[in-house]
Amino acid sequence: MSMQGTASSGVALWRLVADGIERGIADGRFAAGDKLPGEMEIAETYRVNRHTVRRALAALAERGLVRAERGSGTYVEAQKLAYPLRSRT
Repeated sequence: MSMQGTASSGVALWRLVADGIERGIADGRFAAGDKLPGEMEIAETYRVNRHTVRRALAALAERGLVRAERGSGTYVEAQKLAYPLRSRT
């Protein structure tokens, strides 16, 4: 998968990588609890450097889509349900 530069698309490379991984989660390629490919493998897939991948994964972690476990890898988080608590609940 080739990534186009930021000058031609106006979107940062890390955002394109994050969007690609997010699409993979949304369409079921990566299920909750699945381990994502390593940083180097993702970098080769998107033809970017490892730091770009790390920035993309950090953005996904901030949004609660993935979690990084030191020494183990990055895993897809389970989707959280919005369930408001009211007085009758």
